[in-house]
Amino acid sequence: MTLPLVSLRRLAVPLMLVSALAACKTVEQREAAEARYQVLDISFSWSDTAACGDTASPLFSIRNVPSGTQRLRFIMVNAMTPSENSSAEIDYTGRYGRVAITRGAFEYTGPCIDEGTKRYQWTVEALDAEGNFLGGGKLVRPFPDR
Repeated sequence: MTLPLVSLRRLAVPLMLVSALAACKTVEQREAAEARYQVLDISFSWSDTAACGDTASPLFSIRNVPSGTQRLRFIMVNAMTPSENSSAEIDYTGRYGRVAITRGAFEYTGPCIDEGTKRYQWTVEALDAEGNFLGGGKLVRPFPDR
């Protein structure tokens, strides 16, 4: 089955948020968990990304970065074969709300396709100084861009 190419930014909820909400026994606990985690709105561009061997990260735009964020974790997974992935963390000194992460801000193992198109999922997680999860978001897009 082929999934339509739609933006999943608004639909994606970090797994930690789902786990935290599932563990809630009262309405008050649920409201506290919802307030604690922020859903990040992310977009990125494969522009200038070469297939196989490109280690310069894509350009990202991230909105809803929560206050207290000290690090951003980026995780890329081949949506067709989830065992193939790459991840990196960077220090975050930007303002809270909206930020652009420049192409090449971190090194990673870029997408590699032999022919056709593959779909890749990027997850971005906001972490505090102790590494605690503050929020996250996901986006699936084809590589190369069409």
